[in-house]
Formats: sequence, structure tokens, C-alpha cells
Amino acid sequence: MEVYIAKTLGFCAFFVTTYGYLNKKDTTLKLCIAISAGLLSVHYVLLASYVAGVNLAFNSIRNQIAARKHGFPWFLPFALVQITIGIVLFSTRTDIFPMFGSLLSGYALFCQKGVRMRVLLGLCTLMWLLVNISLRSYGAILNDSLSLLVNSMGIIRIYTSKSR
Repeated sequence: MEVYIAKTLGFCAFFVTTYGYLNKKDTTLKLCIAISAGLLSVHYVLLASYVAGVNLAFNSIRNQIAARKHGFPWFLPFALVQITIGIVLFSTRTDIFPMFGSLLSGYALFCQKGVRMRVLLGLCTLMWLLVNISLRSYGAILNDSLSLLVNSMGIIRIYTSKSR
């Protein structure tokens, strides 16, 4: 039963993330990523990937703040907490990917805007994709694969709207 709930949450997160990446507004994207992170947090805990689950629970809160605040001083305390989470809960080599992915996304959300932010989020998504492949989490693999595609489409939309 837990596996079905985890898979359902993975698909729900996908739809929320897709909406965010297709939106041109950075604030909407950040809030959608926050909601998606909360859903995926439960997903990973149900799959017994605790570093990923705890990082995403923390990311959900962090992303809500990043939607309203900007700058390195806001990023730094979150980075320190995420490094601590990673060290305390570290158990397998693949746990390094959620830790670095969370740090990268935090930097992107607090310290970057527009296309740069989206490119860094794409790199972060690649790290999470590796986690999902190692867990054989097919809903989350679909989520991240399509998020990369939709993120790329969003970047193209931003570029084409600037050239008009």
C-alpha cells in the first residue's frame, strides 16, 4: 500500500512541477517547487530514502522563503542545515546526490534569477534523477525527466519572449 501512495505522490508532484516550469514568473515556479518538494518528501520517506525525504521536507520550507527573499545571506543558513542533514543521515553513496542537489537548488533559488536559476535547477534535477534511478522510483523518474524537458521549454519561452 505504501508503494502505491508513494507513486501517486510522485505523479502529483510531477503535475505541480510542470505547471511551475511552464509559468514565466519566478515566484510561481518557486512556490510550485515548494509544493512538489513537500509531496516528494513523503514519497521518499515511504521508499526509505531518508536523506532525500528529509532534504525535500526542508526544501519545501526553504523554497517558500526563497519565493519572497533573495540573496546569499538567506541561502547560507539553509545550506549549513542541509549539509548537517546530509552528514547525519548519510548511509549510501547515492545520498550525496540529494545533498548536493539541495544545495544547488537553494543557491539557484536564493541567488539567481530567470534563465540562470532555471539552468541550475536543471542540473539539480539531473542529480535527483540519479537518486530516482538508484531507487527505481518510476514516478519520480518520470517527474524529473519531464521536468527537465519542461524546464527547457520554459527557458526557450523566456528567450523568445525577450527577443520579441
